[in-house]
Amino acid sequence: MLLFLMLGFSQVVSAQKAVVLDRNGLEVQGALASTGQSVAVQDSLALVAIYMSTNGDRWVNNDGWLTEMVEFWHGVARIQEIQVGDDVFEWRVTRFEMSGNEMTGEIPPEIGLLDQVERFILMYNNLVGPIPEEIGAMERMHTMRFGENYLSGVPPWEALVSLPNLRELQMRVNQLSGDFPPIVADFPSLVNFKCGQIRSREPFPTSSRTSRLWSGSRLARHSSLVRCRISAIWKTSPIFRVAVL
Repeated sequence: MLLFLMLGFSQVVSAQKAVVLDRNGLEVQGALASTGQSVAVQDSLALVAIYMSTNGDRWVNNDGWLTEMVEFWHGVARIQEIQVGDDVFEWRVTRFEMSGNEMTGEIPPEIGLLDQVERFILMYNNLVGPIPEEIGAMERMHTMRFGENYLSGVPPWEALVSLPNLRELQMRVNQLSGDFPPIVADFPSLVNFKCGQIRSREPFPTSSRTSRLWSGSRLARHSSLVRCRISAIWKTSPIFRVAVL
């Protein structure tokens, strides 16, 4: 998966700095944390892909991008030293938050390289196209928000359900469609699900876990789950619309 995502890029890494060349041969420097340690090259590649794919030159705020150290790039909210092996540590991006920044274009598949990100926020932008299936590689993710964009197509449910730590998924106010597959009932950790209105020919599936979740039997112990209830299901023949607040 990693090799596939990195195709089309080249990179040269020295002991002092990381130099990244994107698909167009643009040299990206400054891939260092202020500690003097290199941020993982795969994170630099993913961030550059986001910048190029979403028209970064025209963002409302692109401070630091492609010119300064990665931790000073607007939207890179946190970088941490992560242990990736025995006595092996890397500086990795763990939070990316960019709401209301007039991002346009599509979310690139290279976001799967950000496999240490725990919080990924792209709300209130003008993003179009599908949510990439490569999102399933972001296994540390616990909060994901794509609301208030123009994303379309069928959400990559299998990839999303495979995320073991995902607790909040927000996709409301987009143009997403497609039936809810049975696996949607099997999110292992989800407690806050906001999908807005997704056109589906089938009602929202339930499992033993989500039936308890929706019914409110756990709400007394976890007040935050109140936002995870299905607020309304109504039929507009032959389409069901499911609204989750």
